[in-house]
Amino acid sequence: MVKDKDDQIANLSLFNEITPAVNQIELHVFHQKEKSVAYQTSKGVQVESWGAFAEGQFDVFNNPVLTAIAQKHGKTTAQVMLRWQLQRGIVSLSKSANPERVRHNVDIFDFELSVDDMAAIKGLNTDTTVFNDHHDPKTVELLARYVGKSF
Repeated sequence: MVKDKDDQIANLSLFNEITPAVNQIELHVFHQKEKSVAYQTSKGVQVESWGAFAEGQFDVFNNPVLTAIAQKHGKTTAQVMLRWQLQRGIVSLSKSANPERVRHNVDIFDFELSVDDMAAIKGLNTDTTVFNDHHDPKTVELLARYVGKSF
């Protein structure tokens, strides 16, 4: 499990004149970071999600919980994931090269997830990252090799 690095938000907030306005973190239904979101929000930092669709990992678009909620609302699983983040107060980044998917990704303002929907999605949390932990020295060394650095 990757630990949240909220100590850096504390450092930036306490030892600088300007508190960060936004912090972009990996955040999706399998990696919900509730404590980190709560901490950053309490410091006035807007959390922005990247990897909103878990990079398609864990068969997220066919997840039975998400597909059931999507069917109930007449939406796609992607729209449910984006709406879930919106209702949590999180700015979400999503991308697609497909114009139809881009249109779907912004069509999330005409429905609301119920308390039960939100609880069901909360149950998907496994604190699983879909990326390497860039705080792990082994990951940093691996990435450094891509740019010709080693020690």
